[in-house]
Parts: sequence; structure tokens; C-alpha cells
Amino acid sequence: MLISTIPLPSLQILPSLIPNAGFGLFSSTSIPKDHLLGTYNGRLTSIHTFCRYKKKLPTNPGQYSWVFDDGNLLDPTDFLGVLQDKVPSAIPFIPSSAQTTTCYINEPCLGSDCNVYVEVDDSTYKVEFRTSRVIDPGEELFVDYGQHYDRTNYQPNDPRKWLVE
Repeated sequence: MLISTIPLPSLQILPSLIPNAGFGLFSSTSIPKDHLLGTYNGRLTSIHTFCRYKKKLPTNPGQYSWVFDDGNLLDPTDFLGVLQDKVPSAIPFIPSSAQTTTCYINEPCLGSDCNVYVEVDDSTYKVEFRTSRVIDPGEELFVDYGQHYDRTNYQPNDPRKWLVE
């Protein structure tokens, strides 16, 4: 089952302003408060199945997984655990239209502003990202990953290291 999305506003994937964080998601236009940016897209699978097939991959696909309270997760990565522009289709030769753009929203550094919040519906496996304030053009988007996020892959000098405790 593929969880899909609605169209995103003008967003750009660029190198993050956070050291060692890879890429981030930036606004190319002004976005109003409470604006729906999009949904978190991925193939719905159980944690058990995900771990059996992907947990040992060197790419660490778990960093992009959205885990629900019931033991299911959304996996936006391909069979090698790499994040692509679109969620890979489970059916060969049938392309997917579900974008992975929201997977690039990073968690901010200590003392920095979270300008995005998340609304989760565990019964439908829907995860929506909305702006918590007006976003200026060129601004990087940040969200709090929550208390259950695995931060063990943060680098030793990562300014977000304070969250690992």
C-alpha cells in the first residue's frame, strides 16, 4: 500500500544549514502560517518486515522511516535503502507519483525555531506537515522529530547532539 500526497508549494532541496545534516528543504516563496506543505509518503510496512529487509543496509534507510504507534511504518526508500525523488512503486514498471520532498525536513539545532509541525492520523497512516508560522523565501524548514526518533546516527559534533540524551 502506497500512502500518497497532495501537491507541494514551491520548495527546494538544497544543502542544509545544519552541519553534517546533508540536504534540507527550503521555501522558495513566502508560505503562510498553518499552510499544508504535504504529506510524508512511503510504502506502508511493518517494522518487522522493514528490519528483516533493510535494517542491515549501509545506507541506514531507517533515518527516513516514519514509525506509527501500532508497529507499522512508512518507508520512502528504494530496495537499497536510498531516498529517491519519488517513492518506488511496489509494482514493477508502474511509476509512482508520490514525492519524497517532505523527507528532507530536518530537525533544528538547539535553540533554533521549529517552523513546521506535524499532524498524524494513526488510523489512516497519514502524516501531514504544516507551517507553524509565516515562512520567508529562502528559509529552511525544521520540525521536531519527537521523543521516539532514533538519534543515534547524529555525528559526534552535530549541534543537535543535545537531543540524544
